[in-house]
Amino acid sequence: MLVAALVLALVAFVALVNFVISGTDWSLYLVFAAAGLGLVCFILDWAHKHRTDKARAAENPEQESLRAALRED
Repeated sequence: MLVAALVLALVAFVALVNFVISGTDWSLYLVFAAAGLGLVCFILDWAHKHRTDKARAAENPEQESLRAALRED
């Protein structure tokens, strides 16, 4: 998912440059669509990794420091 977010950021940047150069409306729509989808992918990736870390800390009792760090959230 993180790779998809980075690719969408690149697409948004290229579309923004195209909008500045040509002024076409479709490239501006592409900027907002790619940026929005990139943010959604980034948030979903963060949530998945955060949930995985919490599950792993609950399974392993020797990871008390990780469990203490997750309790602060």
